[in-house]
Amino acid sequence: MTRRHFTAITIAIITYNSADHIEKLIDGIPAAAAGLDTRIIVVDNSSSDDTIERVRRHPDVLLISAGGNTGYSGGINIAREQAIDGAPVAVLNPDLILKPGTLSRLVTELESSETIGIAVPQLTKPDGAIFRHLRREPTPAGALGEALFGAHWSARPRSLVEILQRDTDYVADHDVDWAGAALWVISPECDRAVGAWDAERYFLFSEETDYAYRARRLGFRVRYVSAAQAVHEGSGSGTATILLALLSVNRIRHIERTRTRWVALRFRAAVVVQHLLRAHREENRLTLKYLLSRRSWDRLPHGDPPAPRVLSSIGSKDGAA
Repeated sequence: MTRRHFTAITIAIITYNSADHIEKLIDGIPAAAAGLDTRIIVVDNSSSDDTIERVRRHPDVLLISAGGNTGYSGGINIAREQAIDGAPVAVLNPDLILKPGTLSRLVTELESSETIGIAVPQLTKPDGAIFRHLRREPTPAGALGEALFGAHWSARPRSLVEILQRDTDYVADHDVDWAGAALWVISPECDRAVGAWDAERYFLFSEETDYAYRARRLGFRVRYVSAAQAVHEGSGSGTATILLALLSVNRIRHIERTRTRWVALRFRAAVVVQHLLRAHREENRLTLKYLLSRRSWDRLPHGDPPAPRVLSSIGSKDGAA
């Protein structure tokens, strides 16, 4: 089989009150994507800080207002409409600092096999510690293991693991079920086959679980590439107590959509146990209220209908569209 070669990449960055981070990310892209033509697209989800003004300082960026807060998946879908045809698509959180060659290495990994649909890097925290973002497909046993042990007992049986905690999991390249979508590079074949991200069902959280699940069912692999590296600073899109409830509910929504009713009931019970064990915290008590009342799920944060509008096009001066 002839080895593929990509010469360009679309870089989609989804922002929401990301002024403290966005320029560091944009400034690092040329070195991170060395050897590739780039189309940088920033989709802003109605930031109330000066994110838009900061992005407008960069004439090599296509800046699009989402027309509301469409969430991470909704923003990605807007960016996909402007992607380079036949090129990989990178989706990025705004709170990343890219190491030189990171995007180029991930693209090289996609070139090595048409079965690799998603390539993900090694992420570290600002203090240099590994950011543990690799995951196994959610199961009731894995959810119970996370509820009981969390980051402790990293050597526990794999059946009781969802978040990969062992240091050895982050040393060598290997396939994973899925990974946090702070930085993914998706092959054009995978992007085309899987299609749009499910913004209607997953405003935030579990959108990457769902996307990777659909990609794997179509025969694509998710590949961890240890030599591709970035720093994940965190909190680049804001935080709120209610988001823990949304995260937990969306984990259950994914299982209910992809597994049997019996499996989903056991999974939901394990998630309830997780928050019962931490009920001394306000955010866990709030989450329990939502988990125990399905009728309340409709009151959780959800995405606005997209109404994209270009704010500044590539090459525009001083951000004028």
